[in-house]
Amino acid sequence: MDSALRLCLTRSALQGGVTPYYVVSSRGDDSLIIDFSRIEVQIERLGIDRDRFLSLLGRKLLVHRFVFNFPREKTILSVGPYFAEFSWTSRDDPIICHSILELREDVQEYTCVVWATLLAKYNELYAARYRTSAEPASPFHSREIRSILEDYNTALGYLKLDRVSEHLRKIIPKQFKTSTSLVEANLHEAQGAYAKEDLRNVIAYLEGALTAIHDIVDALSVATVVSISPGKNSKH
Repeated sequence: MDSALRLCLTRSALQGGVTPYYVVSSRGDDSLIIDFSRIEVQIERLGIDRDRFLSLLGRKLLVHRFVFNFPREKTILSVGPYFAEFSWTSRDDPIICHSILELREDVQEYTCVVWATLLAKYNELYAARYRTSAEPASPFHSREIRSILEDYNTALGYLKLDRVSEHLRKIIPKQFKTSTSLVEANLHEAQGAYAKEDLRNVIAYLEGALTAIHDIVDALSVATVVSISPGKNSKH
């Protein structure tokens, strides 16, 4: 075990029952609490070592701990050869692991590459520092927002690459057409607002673009992964 990490299992009463929590921490005070009660049966069904999987899961969340600055619902992160779906309200509360996911047997490798790339880009944009500020439209954040605008344009550029766009038009045609148009329109307006130093509207337009990117990621998730359910695999 990496000496920079401390991992332990605890059990805590919740609503009159017993819920397993997984506590993972690095040196210092940085720690996360994971509620894995919902995936116990899935881990057993996988036929893999439970403690090893939970250790891998905990380490992965520490690497991604910057994303816990905002509450999220059903966010997908990779865990070794699998994926897992998480929700949280803050980094100080338990991070709920809802389900373990795996790639569909018939998914094309390039589909997985595009999905993973867009998922990473979305998580990065979502975790922008100005979004945690009490005054995100403050001139103090102007330089950061300028940089973020460039990141959004990079994401849009990726979506418009010939091979990527052609592939997505085959898999999620309606969602791709709608959402890419919304990303482009919102970024155009955001850039105009930035030129006028209207940071409040810049942020509003960026949120619109972020939501549209999320819709593409979500649609691709349905086409790419399935839940490892206690019975038959079900559509994610």
